Parts: sequence; C-alpha cells; structure tokens
Amino acid sequence: MLLNKEQINLIKNNKVTFIKNFVLLTREYDFNLLSKLMEENECKINQKLLIGNLKDVFQMLKVSNFLQEFKVFFDFLSKYLKWVLLMWI
Repeated sequence: MLLNKEQINLIKNNKVTFIKNFVLLTREYDFNLLSKLMEENECKINQKLLIGNLKDVFQMLKVSNFLQEFKVFFDFLSKYLKWVLLMWI
C-alpha cells in the first residue's frame, strides 16, 4: 500500500483519511475461521472469564502470523503509532 502526498498530509494533520483498497478482505472472519486457525497452528490464546456482560473473551495473539492480510493492518498501525509517539516527544 502506498500513500500519496495528499493522504500523508491528511494523516499528519489528524484528519480522517480514506485509502481506497487499503486491504482486500475476501473471506469471512468468524469463529469458524478462528477455530480452524487454532487447530492448524500453535496459537497463543489469552482467555478472560466473566467480563461485564460477556461470559468469555478470547484474544488470539500474533494473528498476523496466520492471516497474511492482517500484516497490512499491523504494518500500517505500527508505523502510524511510532510516528504519533515521535510527534509527542
């Protein structure tokens, strides 16, 4: 994914920025997919019980190792958050 100059300026000015075709999600993301990933891979899972109205909450760590399309999200967010952190220093 490449950003053009206008998009970069919008991000720098903390404006909402639409990036067409940021990532193409072609499959359904549901519990069936998660259970398949857990069966096929050694996934580290954090589980929290009885949080508010929720009975169980599961967190699958490092999901980008198993779902390639999530690497785009992870890469973008990590770069953006590093940039934000540098702007505060």
